[in-house]
Amino acid sequence: VYLGAYNTTPYVLFCREPVRTLDELRGKRIRTAGSTVSQWVEEAGGVPVNVPSSEMYTGLDRGSLDCASNSPLDLISRSLWEVADHTTLLPTGMYWSGPHWGYNPDFWASLSQEQRQVLIQATAQAMVRMVVQYQKLDESALAEAVAKGHQVHQPGPDMVASVEAFRVSATENIYETVQTRYGIEDAKALIDDFRATYAKWEKLLENVDRDDEAALAELAMQEIYNKLAPDYGIR
Repeated sequence: VYLGAYNTTPYVLFCREPVRTLDELRGKRIRTAGSTVSQWVEEAGGVPVNVPSSEMYTGLDRGSLDCASNSPLDLISRSLWEVADHTTLLPTGMYWSGPHWGYNPDFWASLSQEQRQVLIQATAQAMVRMVVQYQKLDESALAEAVAKGHQVHQPGPDMVASVEAFRVSATENIYETVQTRYGIEDAKALIDDFRATYAKWEKLLENVDRDDEAALAELAMQEIYNKLAPDYGIR
């Protein structure tokens, strides 16, 4: 029984040398997180490398990688500041957890409505805390890395424009790709619904403090969980 998920903060580029422009990116071997980002790297003139995140440190240390893409937290949690002197804050995707909060259907059905409500409330709070704290840890990691001599760069206009142009071109073909590759017949309806939901939440969050866990959890309850039927998830 699905209740919730989370995503990381946007992935950025950790590099052995400064990579702030397309010229500086050209020819660089870049560890990417997924086929979509790999496609952009290739179109931008880089060389995508498919290795697990556990091999980023070794690859950067030995020079088999020029850059790696992951959450800023990895500068400290994986000690990447030791092998990459530069970070470019170019958003290159993120990780989505999938059904991170979910329950066995039989277990869920065995609970009373009051017990299920406790778990729903806890899910809203945990989901919000995960995202808020991830952001704070990223900020802390960047500050700590800078204190160690690490350099943090903003991407140049040409890199930003390249990513934006790629997003547009990638989404133009997304309906057909999802239908043909994954066999989802109602792909357009699903994707359009996702986009509409994203736009709705951008509006809902306009006047909410993104660090206020209580306010964000209450908004999640109001807009999502309080709208679930009492028998949600019960077969």
